[in-house]
This record gives sequence, structure tokens and C-alpha cells, in this order.
Amino acid sequence: MKIGFENQTIGRYVIDIDGTLRTTNSRLVNAEEIIALHGRLATDAAITWEVNGETIPIHRGDRVELSEDSVAFFRSSAAPRLFRSCAWRNGLRPRWGDDALAA
Repeated sequence: MKIGFENQTIGRYVIDIDGTLRTTNSRLVNAEEIIALHGRLATDAAITWEVNGETIPIHRGDRVELSEDSVAFFRSSAAPRLFRSCAWRNGLRPRWGDDALAA
């Protein structure tokens, strides 16, 4: 008896994107390929790579090397965001807690 997923090939590298497991045969992946593997992300989504408790932003030109021995964890956000420290240095006031800053 054949089940529908038996005809699909399984890649050598396992990627977790927002809690969804995907596989690929590419040892090196970039942000566009990660977005394409997810299948339901906007093309301008910001991608971060989680490694040993650290969050590393993946820029469009960056390539991430995958390992066959471990799962690579990636997270996405709906649109590119400025980090709080960058916005504060550029003179932009944060939208949250403005009343607390005025006191």
C-alpha cells in the first residue's frame, strides 16, 4: 500500500522554519531559499538564525552552511524591523512607552 508522501524525496539537511520542518539537499542556503522552503512567507520577511541560544540576522547576501548532523533553526518576522538600539541612535522615538520616557 502506498501513501502519498512515499513518492516525495527527503533532503539531506533538516531545517526548522518557525516550527515547520523542511528538508533540502543544498549545503549552503540564503534568505531567499529559506523563504521559498517555508512556502507561506512574504518575500520581504526578515530571517534570523538561532545558534546556541544566539539570534543572528540573515541578510540577503549571506549564506548559511548546514550540517547533516543537526537541525538548523530559523525564525521569520513579517517585515524588516530596526533593532531598538539602532532606532534610538538615529533619533527616532519608540512607539511604546512614550509617556514613561517623558517623565
